[in-house]
Formats: sequence, C-alpha cells, structure tokens
Amino acid sequence: MRKTTKFVAAIGASALVLGTAGVAYAYWTTTGNGSGTGSAAATAGNLTLAGPTTAVTGLVPGGFIDVPITASNASTTTSLAATHLAVSNFQVDAPHSGCLALAVGAKPTIASTDPAAQVVVAPSGSAAFGKVTITLPNSASVDQETCKSAVFTFDVAAS
Repeated sequence: MRKTTKFVAAIGASALVLGTAGVAYAYWTTTGNGSGTGSAAATAGNLTLAGPTTAVTGLVPGGFIDVPITASNASTTTSLAATHLAVSNFQVDAPHSGCLALAVGAKPTIASTDPAAQVVVAPSGSAAFGKVTITLPNSASVDQETCKSAVFTFDVAAS
C-alpha cells in the first residue's frame, strides 16, 4: 500500500506543477486594449502667501531679521509653481512712524542656482517659499528709540 500512495502523490505533484506553468504562460501572453482622456486646468490657480502666525522678534540697530514666507495651494487637483518672490508696501505702524527700518529684499527658497528652478506646491499643500529680510540701520544721527516695539507690515507677491 505504501508504494501506491507514493506513486499517487508523485502524480498529483506533477499535475500541480504543470497547472501552475499553464497559468504563468496565460498571464504573460495576454493581450488587450483601452483608451483614455485628459484635459488641462481651466485656470492656473493661485498661491496664497503668508508670514508666520507669531511675531518675528530680535531686530536691533545694525541687525536684521528674516521673516519666513509660506505658500499654500487651495487647488485639490493642480500643483502650482513660482520662481520669484517680491516685497512691496513696507510700512511701520503709526505709533512708530519715525522708525527707519527697511525691507531690503525678498528671496525665494529654491534649492538650485538655476534661474528656471521653481518652488512647487502640491495640491492642497503648502511649502516654505522664501523669506523677507528686514534691517534696522545703526545710525548715530538717528534715534532708533522710536523703533522699540514697532510692528512692520508688507505685501509679498509670487510669480
């Protein structure tokens, strides 16, 4: 009886191997066809630029501070990209109107020195976009006491 049992088991194993080979052959030799469509977005979308939600502190005469700028993308389907960051309309709050601080520049955060490089913001995402540097000149002829506790505002734009 043992001899018959072994013989039947050997035939069953051979059938299993042949069946598996047949499935693999069918899998790799299948054919098919299909179609697809695509479309471009109706509008380019907008990035929303914002500074930090808490005040950036530490500006002293002869020093500077960097205000980080974040870009947010409200689109749920389209990535948006920008290369340049510009600052305008720099103002000091009314009680400190004599303060001579300057917004000296805006710099995008781009990891490349290539001028065509872009900051890309994924759909529904946000990314560090750059910084605005504010300086407070150290001038012996100007009393910088008026700058204590001053609040600076400015506009930023991306392109």
